[in-house]
Parts: sequence; structure tokens; C-alpha cells
Amino acid sequence: MVSSEGGWPKKLVTQNQPNRYLLLKYNDCDLWLGFCLPLTILARLRSKWSTYLNPSHPSSDSAIKMKLTLSLFLITGSLFTVANASLRGTAGANANMMATVEKNEVECRVTVNTMMEEVGSGPSARLHEVVCLPINENGVETDGVFPIVLPKEVIEEHKKAIHSGRLYLKIRGAAHVEDESLTVADDAEFDVYGSDEETLPNHLRRLEQGRKLQAKTGTRTIAVVRIKTADNKVTQWSASQLEKGLFGNGVNSDGITFANQYKLCSDGKLTLKLKEPVIEIKLTKNLNQYTVDSMQIEVQKTIKQARGIGSLTQLADNTMFIMPEGMGFTASAPVNHWRSSYHNLWGLSLAGTMHELGHNLGLGHAWEDNAAYQDYSGYMAAGGTATNEPQTCFNGFNMNALGWFNDKTTSINTAKIGKNTAELYKVSAFVDYDRAKTYEPVLLNINNAEFVLQYNRKSRHNIGTREKGNLLTVTEAEPKGQAASNMIRGLDVGQEMARNSRQGQRMVIKVCKKVSGNGSSPDALIVSVGNNADACNREWKPPVDEGNSFVLNMAVTETAPRTTAI
Repeated sequence: MVSSEGGWPKKLVTQNQPNRYLLLKYNDCDLWLGFCLPLTILARLRSKWSTYLNPSHPSSDSAIKMKLTLSLFLITGSLFTVANASLRGTAGANANMMATVEKNEVECRVTVNTMMEEVGSGPSARLHEVVCLPINENGVETDGVFPIVLPKEVIEEHKKAIHSGRLYLKIRGAAHVEDESLTVADDAEFDVYGSDEETLPNHLRRLEQGRKLQAKTGTRTIAVVRIKTADNKVTQWSASQLEKGLFGNGVNSDGITFANQYKLCSDGKLTLKLKEPVIEIKLTKNLNQYTVDSMQIEVQKTIKQARGIGSLTQLADNTMFIMPEGMGFTASAPVNHWRSSYHNLWGLSLAGTMHELGHNLGLGHAWEDNAAYQDYSGYMAAGGTATNEPQTCFNGFNMNALGWFNDKTTSINTAKIGKNTAELYKVSAFVDYDRAKTYEPVLLNINNAEFVLQYNRKSRHNIGTREKGNLLTVTEAEPKGQAASNMIRGLDVGQEMARNSRQGQRMVIKVCKKVSGNGSSPDALIVSVGNNADACNREWKPPVDEGNSFVLNMAVTETAPRTTAI
């Protein structure tokens, strides 16, 4: 969950970029006794309470002491003095502490770490932590992933960049110990460089350019790490089952695996390859002495020391941590990052592994009805632990972001269509990409991804889509600016939707008819896109071949039939 509690942001007016922000604490508030004190203490208690009362946390034995201390605060009235003393301390491996630290500077790439916590019999408590990925003095991003509290103003101004892992900043008043901790002072200042490459210092620009070169196509190598604690707690999946279930013929020998599903969904554009046999490591402490974060840190340190490498990015393009039973979460992954982690059976969950690597590749959650995880047409919603279902892919907005079908994507600028005018398109089912011609696109990209249209055919490797099967799906960017997708609607033949576009015109999308394919041609929908009009009273015509080029013969109508806005 994005959090800015514990501080009130003030933007410092400076003449030069980057923008500088100050995270203000209680001593900057005039309404100390009436307003700031209670909020500051509650914010600190909430962040610490969830840590210290967690049975798996190494400091859980201090919970009784903390409760007693809190009672004494209220009885004696010495709330400020005692709370301030009891809640300060040395920075832990998984905490952004409100400590006074030496005025060091730490540069970060900021992203979101997504996590599903396990409650009862299934996943719940979906968390989005804002995290710092520290950058060392050589301009290299280190392996640490540390939650931080940013000023609210920074989060609001740079929400999309944060949620896509593209915000860079410098913390003035922080201490970073590589592979150990990040400590941020109460009065830390944040120099925000932003996400535009042109605003970045040279060393960060090179880092961003190199990071963007990480391919979503071609071959990506994957390392799988099976983790055992000192008391022999380990996932129920054996190393051979993990290899077979992720990259082989499937746990059930049905050919349904994480790697094969990515190959099918991308039509062979992305291949995932196991870099080496599953790595098995044994940690030095018992299970109940670890949090998820502290286990991740020790695993990373252990592997780097054993292999003599400076970063796990030298191990493979992406690394999967398969954690023991009893860690209390389902799966997690930072957006635009190399690491993903899975609790026990989730290590072979088809939905879980597809979802978390999707985050690594830059995808956000699939929204619908103003809520995350609710678009079940693809993998960026919630899922279960089944090893071979659901067989589905990603919604249109995410498919467009992944770029697998760029050669069969038609871009539409509604400003060029004309008033009371519409055009027809033959939209092929994306599962039939291999059968579609270039003039039979699998995606319609309207107004630079303001809307993305996809035929969500319930067939082949999308047979398990859980929502809006066999409909034309209309997706957009999540309207709250979190770099995620939002499902607007699914349309069947004869159905339409109207929406005001960024071009200032009333855009109408209507499904005119279905076209059945065969072994050499795709299943498709004839779709009308226009301004206050539709063209369904005309016939779609294939393009005219003029030498080596095609001229699209679009049907156009100048009349504006009745439409229903949604």
C-alpha cells in the first residue's frame, strides 16, 4: 500500500532542478499537541506494530514490552518523550526507520513492490509498497529492495512513474549498507529527478537506458532458487518438480507450464530458459526468525558470496525465489525488476508465476470497477495455486505494452477520422495471431493507447480466460495514474459503447459481426470505430494489393445513427 504517513511534505523552492522536497516531522507542526502528535505516534505505531506483532518476526518477543510501554505512555502523559525514545533505533533490513542519521546521500530508483499476503485458506491483503532500489557510487543499481516513506506530494506528482519503476531521486539524510539496510532521517530531503531521461544526470541516464534495453522479446534466462531454513523448512515442491513444472512438460505431463504459456501468449516472441539446474541453498536461521524481506536479503548475500558475483543480475535475467511453507504470503515482485518470490505451492502456480513475471516486465495490476485485481480476462488479476490453469494471457492494454504484436497492431487517431464518420476494421483473435495477415490486426491502439481493443477469443492458449470470453474487450490506462490497466467493457455483436475521447469528440465503438476462421485464417470481429457514428451498415473489404503495399479500403458513413453512452 502506498504510504505517506508520519510526515507532511513541503516543497522547497529552488532555482535548479531537481525538485527538492522535505519530509517534515512533528517538530515542524504548529498544532503539536492537538493534531500532529497523535498522528505521528499512530503512524509510527502502525508501521512498527505490524512488524513486531508478526509471529515470524525475530523481534516478536518484544511485543509484550511494547504493549506495556504504550500503556505507560497513556497513563503518565509522557507520550512524546517515551514514544520518541522507544520507536527510534537501528535501521532493520526491511524498514524505513525514522532515525537521526548522518547527512549522507543515497540515490534510488523508486518502484512498487507488490505482494499478496495469505490469510486463512486463500490470498488476501494485497499490498503495494513504495520501495527504494539503491544506486551505488559507481552508478550501479544494487540488489536491495527497501520500503520508504515518501512525501505525499512526491507520490501524487509522480504516481505513474513510481508504479512503473521509472522515478529517480536522491535522499539527503540517509544511510545505505549494501545487502543490509536503508535508514532515512526524520528531516530527510528528497531531490526528485523525475522519469524523463532528459532530466536525469548522465550516470542515471545510462542506467535507465540500459534498463530499458531489457528485452520483452527474445530469450530471457531464469534462475530458480529453492530455499531451506536451518530447521529444514522448505517448499513442498522438489527441485525436479520445479524444473519440470516451470520449464519441462508440466507437473502433470500435460505440457502446461509457465515457460510454455509465455511462449504461446507471445506467439514465440518471448522464450524463457532455465539458466541452470534449480539452485538449492540452506540458510543459517530457523523459519520463525525470518520475515519475507530478511529472507530475501540473506538469500541474495549467500548466493553472491558462494558465486563470487556482485549482483544476482549476473546469475540470470530474472530470478525466482521459492520460499518454504509458513512464510505467510503468496507471491511478490517489484515492478520492472529482476526478482520474484513465491510461498511454497505458489512456486508452481500458473497464475502466480505468470502474474509476477508480468510485474517484472513492467505490468501493473488489471483493474475493473475501480478496484485492482478485478479484470479476470488475463493474468494480472488474482489467482490460485493450480499448476495448469487458467490458460489465459493478458488484456489488450497489457499486450500493447509488452509489444509482442506490434507488427499486427493498427494505430488509430480519431481526430483524423472526421466528424460523424466511422471506419471498419477486421480485428483478429489474438490467439490466431499466427493466422492473421497484417491488415487483420489483433490489437487496435486508439489515440496512443487511450483505448486498446482486443478480441478475447476463448480458444487455444486462452481457453481458460475467466472473463469476457469471445467478446471485444476495451481497455485503458487505470484512471488513478498507477501505470496499470483498466477494463472498461466487453462488447458482443450488435453492442456498442460511446466515450468522449481526448480528441474532444464522442467516440463510438461497435461490433458489427463475427467472422469464423479456419486452419489458415483467423476468427475475427468486424469492428466500427468512429466519431458520433458507426459503419456497420457497410461491408468490410480487404485491402487492395498495389505492388508491395496494401491500401486499406475502409467503409465510411456520413450518418450518425443512435448510440447509447455508458
